[in-house]
Amino acid sequence: MPTSYNPHQTEWLTARQVHEAQLLGMSRSYQAVRLYIQRHWLSAHPTLCRKAAGKGTTMEYHVSLFSQDAIARRKKRRGWRDWQPVRGMQILEIAENGELHREITLMIRIEHSLTFPTSKAAPIRAVCIAKFGKAVSLNAEGTQTAPMPSVRVFAAYIRWILQKQQTTLWLEKRWPHVR
Repeated sequence: MPTSYNPHQTEWLTARQVHEAQLLGMSRSYQAVRLYIQRHWLSAHPTLCRKAAGKGTTMEYHVSLFSQDAIARRKKRRGWRDWQPVRGMQILEIAENGELHREITLMIRIEHSLTFPTSKAAPIRAVCIAKFGKAVSLNAEGTQTAPMPSVRVFAAYIRWILQKQQTTLWLEKRWPHVR
């Protein structure tokens, strides 16, 4: 085992040290280790990843991320959602304390009241960027931010809202007394 990794000395490793210690297997190259970290969002882990002191943009990862049990769980895709960062449609739903969701829903309702059959994602996204900026806050304090999702995510979100509205209208027509 290389001298740069001593499990009794440190609990935090860089990608290079993970490669040298062969924690992911003997056949893994340094580039393969970096791709593994990227594919499994290990750099976004809130507690088991940190910026390495004095090493620029280098990240350090806790040893527990590379245990045999953790690797096996990732292969089976179990246990990865408990810390995966908020993405896509979730960002649109919770960003700016729900204000972004309300803004999108309002724009869709206005377009449909003007008899537009479908809502276009690109103009709605442009209005949201103009109002909220290219990065939106995910919590009330504004300490956690995320970039504004892509047009593709906006399109999927708009379809989801329209489907939800159609279901609500159908239920109201079918059972008007139930709310």
